Amino acid sequence: MAVVAPQWLQDGLAVVIKAISNVQLVVCTGSIHTLLLLDLERSPDLVILALDESDLKERNPIRQIKFAYPLARCLVLIQDPAQGSVVLANGADETLLQGASAEQFSQAIRRQIPGRQADNSGGTA
Repeated sequence: MAVVAPQWLQDGLAVVIKAISNVQLVVCTGSIHTLLLLDLERSPDLVILALDESDLKERNPIRQIKFAYPLARCLVLIQDPAQGSVVLANGADETLLQGASAEQFSQAIRRQIPGRQADNSGGTA
């Protein structure tokens, strides 16, 4: 799994992700460009993006991710519920408000990991 989020959000997301069994956080960065330049051993199953509205207007980071990692799912953390339909139309697999609880965040991750059961039985994603 990869996370692209502002620095202030990265630590909290990493803590929640590391608490989920069967999920491995491979990279946590503040930039789509950094993620795309990394030579990852394998494509992430899930990319979590924290976007603001200007990110979607200037470029489409979701489509950039899907182009680089065609099998990756994208969970996009949005700031406003009104952004949801725009983000989904731009290729996101799911959206979640940035203020969601840790449990809601964990559940969204579990829904997006294809063919894997993200529970407490071991393994990685």
